Amino acid sequence: MALRLCAPGESQEAAEEARRAFEAGDYDRVVELSREAYEATGELSFLYAQAHAERFRGNCEAALALYGRVLAANPTGEYAGFAQQGVRLCEEELAANPTTPSPEPEPSPEPPPPRVVEDTQPAPEPVTEQATRRSSPDILGAILLSTGAVATVAGATLLVSADFAGRRANNARDEATHIDNLERTRTLTISGAIVGGVGVALLAGATVRYLTLRRSRASASFIPYNRGVVVVGRF
Repeated sequence: MALRLCAPGESQEAAEEARRAFEAGDYDRVVELSREAYEATGELSFLYAQAHAERFRGNCEAALALYGRVLAANPTGEYAGFAQQGVRLCEEELAANPTTPSPEPEPSPEPPPPRVVEDTQPAPEPVTEQATRRSSPDILGAILLSTGAVATVAGATLLVSADFAGRRANNARDEATHIDNLERTRTLTISGAIVGGVGVALLAGATVRYLTLRRSRASASFIPYNRGVVVVGRF
C-alpha cells in the first residue's frame, strides 16, 4: 500500500518529504517526520503515516499502538479502514513470528546448611531373642480367638433362627407351610450346631495356645540358701 498523506497548508511540505522518504524505503525518516508533523498540526494523516512506517520497518508493537490511536480518534473516518487493515496485518505478523522471551537467570546456589555438632549418645542395647519373643504379638492366637468368637455367635444365631422356624411350623395353617418350616428348622439346627461347634473348638484352641505360651515364657532360678534352695523367677 502506498503512503497517502493529505495535509493542507503549512503541513504540505512535511507530507511531501515524508512521501519521498517512504518511496525511498527510509522508514526511520518517515517515522521521525510524521511524529514531528503530528505534534505540530494534530493531523491524523501523520499519525497514520507513522504507524504505517513502523509496520514496514518491522516494529508491529509500536504500529498497533499508533493504529489504535487513529481508530480511537476517528473510528469511521478516512483512515479507519486503512488502520484496521494495518492492525490485522500486524496481528498476523506477530502470530507468525512470536517473540522469544529472554531466559530467566539461574538462581544462585543455596548456602550450605550450618554444621551441627551432635552429642554422642550411647548405643542402644541389643534386643535379645527372648525379649523379642515376649513383646511380639501372638498373631495365630488372635486369629483363633477372633474367628472362634465369630463362629460361635453365628452358630448361636442359626440356632435361634431354627427355634423361630419351629414355632412357625407348629403354628402353620396349612400342610405345605408346616413342612417347609420343619425342613428349615432341621437345616438351621444342623448348620448352627456345626458352626457353633467349630467356633467353640477354635476358642478352645486359642485358650490352650495362650496357656502354653504363658508357661513357655515362665522362668525360674534356684539359689542355694542355708540348707535349702530358694526359687526366684517369673511365672
